[in-house]
Amino acid sequence: MSKNSWNDLQDSRLAAIEESCKETSERLASIDKTLSVNTELLDIHIKRTNLLEEQMSEVKAHVIKAEFLTKALPWAIGIVSALTALYWRFYS
Repeated sequence: MSKNSWNDLQDSRLAAIEESCKETSERLASIDKTLSVNTELLDIHIKRTNLLEEQMSEVKAHVIKAEFLTKALPWAIGIVSALTALYWRFYS
């Protein structure tokens, strides 16, 4: 192989390597942009999730109160009815 063709081969390989590095750099830049956008979207999602969790704690507290009333109200009605029946039986 002559020295000139050897240099041409090295130059073509070097050009191919440089082109490959350029393509890789462009892909990395694209990935960086995508990562930046996804990070912003994740931050928005985290904020919305935190707000919804706060609202759910209020809903859970309301549900607990409603469950208490649905359990306590029949007992209260039963006690009032029994006392009323006893009153009418003994005092009328």
